[in-house]
Amino acid sequence: MINIKNLSRAKENQARFEHLKDLEKQALNTPLKSIAPRENEKIIKIDRFIFTTFHNIESLDYELNLGISKVETLSQNYYLKLGGNEERISFEARIFVEHLEHFNGFVDSIKKRTPLSFSTLESSSLRKIIIDKFSSKSKDWLMDSSRNVVYHTKEFSISGVLV
Repeated sequence: MINIKNLSRAKENQARFEHLKDLEKQALNTPLKSIAPRENEKIIKIDRFIFTTFHNIESLDYELNLGISKVETLSQNYYLKLGGNEERISFEARIFVEHLEHFNGFVDSIKKRTPLSFSTLESSSLRKIIIDKFSSKSKDWLMDSSRNVVYHTKEFSISGVLV
């Protein structure tokens, strides 16, 4: 038996569904707005590139290497201090597509192999960093209604030596 209430609800649901599809198409066709971070939001700043809380930085790892090496002999162990101390900083940042435009030229500045200015939320002094390890991953792939595949985030892994 056909219930008239169910038929009318089905038509209402179909109209709502069509309206939602139209809203989705409008959202997908509008270009993404580029969002540039502000100086007062910074956690880490390397040269002119600002990493903020929007970039999901889980930790800022600091490593101090004193340059002490162990020499083992038959009778006794010796410890040698060679060179100066080495301070390393490393972190990972997950950057959404809307924020990627701000990082145009970041890889080019790393490839120059010159010291870049470096500051963090913790330190007030400006230091220099030479980035010796950089990797980038595209993550969180999506397929829109037009069957185009796009990624949603990019993950940077950065490690360098403070000079």
